[in-house]
Amino acid sequence: MLAFLLYSPYSYSSEVYGQTTNAAATGLTWVMPNVLPQQAGLRVSDVIYRYTTVKDPSTDMVVSVQNENALGSGYTFRSVDDWSGLPGNSINKVVPVALIPLEMWGNGSIDIDGTGQVVDPFVIYNYRYDPCFDPQSDPSCPGYTPEYFPEPINPLDLIYDPLEDELIQAELDKETETEDEEDGEDSIRMQTLLLEMEKLEMLLGGVNAKLENEDAIILYEELKSLTILPDSYSRQLISGTYNDLLQYDTKQLPPNLRARKVGLAQELLHQEMINSQYKR
Repeated sequence: MLAFLLYSPYSYSSEVYGQTTNAAATGLTWVMPNVLPQQAGLRVSDVIYRYTTVKDPSTDMVVSVQNENALGSGYTFRSVDDWSGLPGNSINKVVPVALIPLEMWGNGSIDIDGTGQVVDPFVIYNYRYDPCFDPQSDPSCPGYTPEYFPEPINPLDLIYDPLEDELIQAELDKETETEDEEDGEDSIRMQTLLLEMEKLEMLLGGVNAKLENEDAIILYEELKSLTILPDSYSRQLISGTYNDLLQYDTKQLPPNLRARKVGLAQELLHQEMINSQYKR
């Protein structure tokens, strides 16, 4: 009895064909990812198996070569051989499976129901795949689209500089022009104020000078009225030569005997001090 799932074949222009090694080389169970190449788009076209049974002809024995459904329950592939009432013998089968995709092939096994043994098991899978099943797997594949790898972004380019914003720069320029105009107006106002202050100082200087002159005249008249100022200050001196009126007689001053004695005594004392140094 043979049970398998049917799938519509695909049309491929350049497919690769292959065959696995013996899946049952190490025992009656096997793991399919270790058997089939994990190639995108791979499909199994045939299952080929052979084995030998060892049994008594009078006993019942059913052997199943099978693969679990990796995407659900049941089996993706199952081939059943009934050896009941038959003596032990060898069997060799090729079972087409209508290009079942790789993803559906679960773990495989040779199951024995009854009395007997299976020796020398041999199970292989014929498969095919299109190398361009995924066009991106090879640049030579039809439909290949070069991948775009953007240039690395410089973190400094992510820094926002408000001075580079045209709107903000326009506002700054406008403010600068306004400030320049205000500075010009302030300069004109300052120059006008300085001129007004200079005029005021000149005016106040003239007024102060006039007041000082008037105060001096008033003070002079007051002092004059009190006779504090001598009249000679207001009189002119008569020009001419003025001779000395005092005259002294020329006399010889007498010698100062007291001073002479004092000087002689000091000289003797000094000489005595010098002589005392040599008498040691």
